[in-house]
Amino acid sequence: DEAVLWRREAQSSEEVEALANLAQRSLTLDDGPVWRVMHVALPDGQARLLVVIHHLVVDTVSWRILLDDLKVAYEACVQGLAPQLPIRTSSYRSFAEALQAQAPVIAEQELSYWLEQLDQPGVDLPCDNPRGKNLVRQQAQARLKLSREHTEQLLKQAPAVYGTQINDLLLSALSRALCRWSEQPSALILLEGHGREDLFESIDLSRSLGWFTSMFPVRLRPDGDDIGQSIMDVQAQLAGVPQKGIGYGVLRHLAGPDISAQLAALPQARVTFNYLGQFDQSFDEQALLVPALEETGDNYSLKANLGNWLEIVGQVYDGQLALRCIYSSQRYRAGTMDALMSDYQRELEALIEHCMARVG
Repeated sequence: DEAVLWRREAQSSEEVEALANLAQRSLTLDDGPVWRVMHVALPDGQARLLVVIHHLVVDTVSWRILLDDLKVAYEACVQGLAPQLPIRTSSYRSFAEALQAQAPVIAEQELSYWLEQLDQPGVDLPCDNPRGKNLVRQQAQARLKLSREHTEQLLKQAPAVYGTQINDLLLSALSRALCRWSEQPSALILLEGHGREDLFESIDLSRSLGWFTSMFPVRLRPDGDDIGQSIMDVQAQLAGVPQKGIGYGVLRHLAGPDISAQLAALPQARVTFNYLGQFDQSFDEQALLVPALEETGDNYSLKANLGNWLEIVGQVYDGQLALRCIYSSQRYRAGTMDALMSDYQRELEALIEHCMARVG
């Protein structure tokens, strides 16, 4: 179906990337399509497969479900069999309606917690040029990458020392770096969760497609001197978030205009943090698909606003933890962001060394 599937040929990586941009820009929310599949044949017999789906339709978990199904369906077709895929689970609509119905209860149970997180004296993050625009067109990135040795220690040994999860450790180091940079005793950080919380007995989201992501602010207060105390402080603060944070979005968007306005008027988290996990296992020698070297085109309109002042995204691939900080070059100098990420790396490495000294 040419309406959704494009078959194209390309002579070079540059042509592949140009086609990818065309595919990205072919989506339209008004009347569709909201997804596009493109197969690009290359001269050496290789091929590239690009699947572009609007974020309103999928999230990270949805992608994993889709890629698993694609592998199952492809292997069946190669053997001349009809693909046998599991049935889908509960719909996005049913979950949204259940959340809407639950909003008054969540307001009663959680509103005071979220107000306490946000309603505290403090100042916004430092900014080199507060009048600069914060658009995708001005996007720049600062990066850090841990060594394979440090990554393995972080993933396999360091969490056992204090009984933590990886996120606790990553956020302990980040909050220490942010507090030092901003000269504040706490760091207000916007976290992303998968949002598929097990709140309702009648709803199963294990194979549901949609954008379920939850976003919620946490105020982290790491100990300024003691790394071990920082880890325990941040671990306790993250453990105290009710229902993994999904209630904040319900209060902001589903609990009525008064509560929404009350939360919107309070200080906002200017840093978004999202650890995507380990991608190594998804692409081993038996994998049907492996990531291509080419860029996938512009994921956002150049005229769109960036997601936040700073957006720090990390994942483990090929045995190394890599984190990137997305920011506007109109608002921040590259040197400022490089220095922040260098400090974050130093904090992470010091945290790992601290834990390794206590292993065993």
